[in-house]
Amino acid sequence: MKATTSEWSNWLTNCFKFNYAGTIRSRFPLTPVKMEKYCNLIKKSNPVIDKIFWVIEKDEDPYSTDRIGENEAANETRLMKTGNHAHLIVETKGGRILKDPNLRLYGKLPFYIPYWMPIKSLKQYMKYGLSKISKSGDSYGIVL
Repeated sequence: MKATTSEWSNWLTNCFKFNYAGTIRSRFPLTPVKMEKYCNLIKKSNPVIDKIFWVIEKDEDPYSTDRIGENEAANETRLMKTGNHAHLIVETKGGRILKDPNLRLYGKLPFYIPYWMPIKSLKQYMKYGLSKISKSGDSYGIVL
């Protein structure tokens, strides 16, 4: 039995204290296996991160993704018709998340996180972020 969006929202807001949101892009289409690996790398390199919930979202128009300019991974994703990205919500142990905590050393990692933003209202963010779950099929998970 699949959970509804409101059941997901209730579970996430009542059981966790997520306080940051971000987006992850990759040179290659993201999969659940890659997301587990990438989230574990993110946690390992940034010790203030305790938990990460992620949802993969297919790019509506892969040629117009993330025009930040500094994001080479998004530029490469844009060339693929199967482009996607993932929304991250993060619970920290206190402290701030570093924007780029040594993850892109020498350009060896195949993903990029263009921003981390504090979540002011988790319930409001859930309305936006969890709407992606129903569109993503089974492309979501949590790394504790």
